Amino acid sequence: MTTIAMTFHRLSALSGAPGALERAGLLLEGDASPEEGVVAYHERTKHHFHRYAASLGYMDWATQPDPFRRYAGADLVRLPLPKAGRPLPYWQLYASATVPPVPLSLESVSLFFRYALSLTAWKQVGETRWPLRANPSSGNLHPTEGYALLPALEQLGDTAAVYHYAPREHALERRAVLDATRWAELIAPYPEGAFFVGLSSVHWREAWKYGERVPLLPARRRTRAGQPAYRGSGARLEIGAPRRRER
Repeated sequence: MTTIAMTFHRLSALSGAPGALERAGLLLEGDASPEEGVVAYHERTKHHFHRYAASLGYMDWATQPDPFRRYAGADLVRLPLPKAGRPLPYWQLYASATVPPVPLSLESVSLFFRYALSLTAWKQVGETRWPLRANPSSGNLHPTEGYALLPALEQLGDTAAVYHYAPREHALERRAVLDATRWAELIAPYPEGAFFVGLSSVHWREAWKYGERVPLLPARRRTRAGQPAYRGSGARLEIGAPRRRER
């Protein structure tokens, strides 16, 4: 039997004074519904009107996670830094049918990641230095990692492969290769020049600061990262998810 123990705070019914909190306990047994579990988790981890959600209370800088994932031993292909993508009025970003896709190449893939997940600037105060990125993240924790499944491309590789995007280096790390038959099966339902993009979350980068509230937060970060990814470089690359080819 699974037991979820939790506590939450609530204002006293007899007092509206700030800080007048009562301590209440709630115990969910294993036969609790999923909905009850979600509500219990929400009550336990949310901010209230007169207090913040439970947390460590300070930032343990000695254990801060590295915001830059790298795969030791993986082949690293640095991406070029081409000129900025095609200039477009803002409204046209949301009318993708009016923007013809650009050919898939190392340069267009570079633009795609540049405007979706790359570093955009570095800031420094005293001896503390930190980067800014195209995809926002509260606290600059950046739990989101980007991956691409790309076909054979000149200057990238002679076979389809899975790549991890390394933003600090603006480069792709080759994680796995696919044979031509498997790639053809995967890409068959999609338009010519399409490729696949994946977003994952490193939860402990958020948990280091936000503790048990972390499950919701990386989902928000992936959503924010996904929006510029779908917009692409302003030149509308075709990627795997937006639409399927009509048969």
